[in-house]
Amino acid sequence: MEKISSRPNPMNHAMRWGLLIGACFAVNFLLSVSGIVWLNVLTYLIEILILVLAWRFAKNYRDQECGGVITFGQAWTYIFLLFFFASLIGGIVKFVYLQWINPEYLANILSQSMIMLEQAKIEIPQDSINLIEQLLTPIYYTFQNIMADMFLGAILGLIYAPFLKRKEIEQTDIVEQDEADINNSTPLE
Repeated sequence: MEKISSRPNPMNHAMRWGLLIGACFAVNFLLSVSGIVWLNVLTYLIEILILVLAWRFAKNYRDQECGGVITFGQAWTYIFLLFFFASLIGGIVKFVYLQWINPEYLANILSQSMIMLEQAKIEIPQDSINLIEQLLTPIYYTFQNIMADMFLGAILGLIYAPFLKRKEIEQTDIVEQDEADINNSTPLE
């Protein structure tokens, strides 16, 4: 019997569920910039939720889309794509917030950082301060966060993929195992 290799495409599944994880990224960001302490605590719960959802979605992809069989590479690719699409959704929300809703947010972060450095009596050259000011733009900050989220997905994929990996059991292996079990069994007396 000829084995037909049908490799499922992870794109649609990753896009669909990446949207939900991206919404978690967005909510997490909005709670973290709120300035309300108890909402900042919720960000830790959302981060745990993201990890759990990523595992559940990858397991669902393996079981539903791949027929219960997935290689390490396929699992890693799926998780990376999941976080790629999620980071794009989260990035859009971050950019909109930083560009139009609260354009002073990054300047305030820089100002607070400079005050803390002055209090610690740490000297920073003016050239470095100028460079930091140029890099703290909404588009650069958003791009940096997208890259960080994708890196997280790559690392998480390396952690989750070995546990998700599942080989296909060949039909001949099952028959040989059954025959071995029959040959090794003791007759009833």
